[in-house]
Amino acid sequence: MRKQIANKAKPWKSYGVDAYLTQAACLATHTTKSVNTNAAGDGVRVQVEKNTEMPYVCVRFGRDPVDLDYTNGATASPVTEQIDAVLKADFHQFSNVDQTECAVIQEQVLPLLQNSSSTGPSISISPRLRQILVDDGNGSDISLTPLHSGGLSRRLQVILDRELAGIAAEAGQGTRAFFDDVVMKVGGDKGQNAGRVHLIGAMQKAYRFAVPVDNKDPGIRKAFFIWNRGVPFWIPRVLLEGYVNFLFTLKKSDDRKKQSLQRTKSRMGEEFIHMEAIVNSVLSRADRYAEQVRPYVGSILDGFASPDLPLLQRGLLDRNLRTDAWKDVFASKLAQSIASAKTKEDKLVVGISGRSADSLRSYILEVL
Repeated sequence: MRKQIANKAKPWKSYGVDAYLTQAACLATHTTKSVNTNAAGDGVRVQVEKNTEMPYVCVRFGRDPVDLDYTNGATASPVTEQIDAVLKADFHQFSNVDQTECAVIQEQVLPLLQNSSSTGPSISISPRLRQILVDDGNGSDISLTPLHSGGLSRRLQVILDRELAGIAAEAGQGTRAFFDDVVMKVGGDKGQNAGRVHLIGAMQKAYRFAVPVDNKDPGIRKAFFIWNRGVPFWIPRVLLEGYVNFLFTLKKSDDRKKQSLQRTKSRMGEEFIHMEAIVNSVLSRADRYAEQVRPYVGSILDGFASPDLPLLQRGLLDRNLRTDAWKDVFASKLAQSIASAKTKEDKLVVGISGRSADSLRSYILEVL
């Protein structure tokens, strides 16, 4: 006797337009429940900027909308799923769909989801959430509350699974041959309390890859790290303070003469020395990092740096890539780093001399 397969489609239930409108106001791209299910159910709905080239993996610059999540608990799931079915025009999980009600949702409810919105208090934040302080650039701090996006996690999961399966197929191996995944629980044993089941499942999934292990050569892991991450790009504090003191001395002298900062030939020569020291400190650090990679180039590693790294980082690790284009990028980056650096008195270094970041590029390019 052939075993019949049960129909998993759920019967469509009519809730009325008011229930759908109320629930639409509670749908978000980022929710507090994904951080802590005991926190008040609040969230933010972010709209996508379609014409953007911003290089970030996030909801706002993702070009296509992500799945929305509910902020008001698992009891809201049935209404949410029916709104989502109309939104995607995908009713495979339902039977006996009420087309009249779908038309109402299409006309009156979905337009509300095209607007950015937020729910919850504007000042008081649940102590069950996390907060970080960020400098606002004016001497004060902004308190930010990071929120997760189950919809973005789901999109990343689909993309990563597809790419990893393709890599495994090209290698003629199963995906388990070079990675596996682990589950990090979100929402405890009742994930639906944190959000829609398929979104929370994506948030819970993490990928685990094997890394080179060689007890006889512990440097190989450090080399792989540098190859993939590049060289830390920062200016030694002592050199930056030396440049600050030089500029202060010049300005103090000129203030006594009631004139703006003057740059004579001797002064510019001394300023060049400060720039030369800063440039050489960054390049010396790059050379030290490159030396840790060098033993593995041509055998384990294909070159000094991953091709996925930006030109700046690839040139720092590989001297052969320090072309004129690389020098322009390096000079702009370093000049901007100096321009945005602050003294102990919270003053911009370049602001002291009245120079812009672009004017520092000539010194840096001369050193290179």
